[in-house]
Amino acid sequence: MSHRQVDLPGLTRRAGLTTIRSLPVGSAVYGLRGICDVVEFTGTTATPVEYKVGRYQPDGPADLQLAGQALCLLEAGFDVPLGYIYSVAERRRHPVTISLDLLQRVVQAAEAIRRLLAPQHLPAARNDTRCRKCSLRDDCLPDVTDGRQSRPAADLFTPRPLGQWRD
Repeated sequence: MSHRQVDLPGLTRRAGLTTIRSLPVGSAVYGLRGICDVVEFTGTTATPVEYKVGRYQPDGPADLQLAGQALCLLEAGFDVPLGYIYSVAERRRHPVTISLDLLQRVVQAAEAIRRLLAPQHLPAARNDTRCRKCSLRDDCLPDVTDGRQSRPAADLFTPRPLGQWRD
């Protein structure tokens, strides 16, 4: 199943397993919200599955994203002991244990983002090698907002097409 397929909402049931694609989730306690690619439900246990186009990186950002989804599902009353990162490139699921440490890292990351967004001005973009394949590149505009003075001033008010998200 490609990432495009999990972006289409849907529900399937078979042999005690309910699978929901594109499930919106949120947490009032932590101020999180998002859409789970896939969540598999068995009784009161929910197992989020996050699809990624590239190869899996253990303890990477995908694990935090999965744990954020788990926080939302926990707040909704489900047990979430485990989640998976499905690598389309590798065609396999990578299990991720939803530990208290991982959940705490999500809470800390959310708090750090709130501190970053609290002032009236965002910090300059880093514009490094991570930006090349970033799904938010077209919206962040790191070439324009990296704070380097050597470039001619860009017209930030000229409409640009919306970026293409590549999860």
